[in-house]
Amino acid sequence: MGQVLETDGGTKARILAAASDVFTQKGFRKATIRDICSRAGANPAAVNYHFGDKRSLYTQVLRGWIENLNRSHPYRTPEVELQPAEARLRFFINAMLRRIFCGALEDREMWIRRTRIVLMELAEPSSGATLRVEQWCEEERYFRAVVAELLGDAPERVVHFTADSIVGQCIQYFLGIAHIPEEVVALAEEDNLAQLADHIIAFSLGGIRAIKELNQCR
Repeated sequence: MGQVLETDGGTKARILAAASDVFTQKGFRKATIRDICSRAGANPAAVNYHFGDKRSLYTQVLRGWIENLNRSHPYRTPEVELQPAEARLRFFINAMLRRIFCGALEDREMWIRRTRIVLMELAEPSSGATLRVEQWCEEERYFRAVVAELLGDAPERVVHFTADSIVGQCIQYFLGIAHIPEEVVALAEEDNLAQLADHIIAFSLGGIRAIKELNQCR
């Protein structure tokens, strides 16, 4: 039995796919291994073999969601790295928004459910995934470096305030998915999303110029 499980990559993939669906529909606490295995056509022993337990399986599912978004909408590329800081800021903001709205038009209900799960996980981690630490700290450091370059000679605290203010403009739509999805989902249309990105970029660049002037006057 152990040898079969060890070589059955198809079973592991089916369990992950089934777990993704079940966790999306029920959340971590209400989902059961029985539900997942029934959908995957797998023996519960396969979950223990490949993942250890439900909590570890949940962590793998969450990581898979985020890694898929990272691959689809990276916040940096080798080509973009060669561009000026303003172009890198534009690329980062566009990537953030596209991650937030990715899937909204294909499966609205799944998009809303997964967003709520991630928000709950960030507020009260249940899987040990520490999503913010594992997935976002590197992005924060990168973006703050871009903002620091645009600000010039600015104190570190000012850089942090400015970067967080810019990111906050994007995050509010992520939070809105959980509370007012009807209003937010309309922004997922390509023309609306492009207009939103242009607005946030223009507002952010204007804010950076104002902060630079303020620091120069002190």
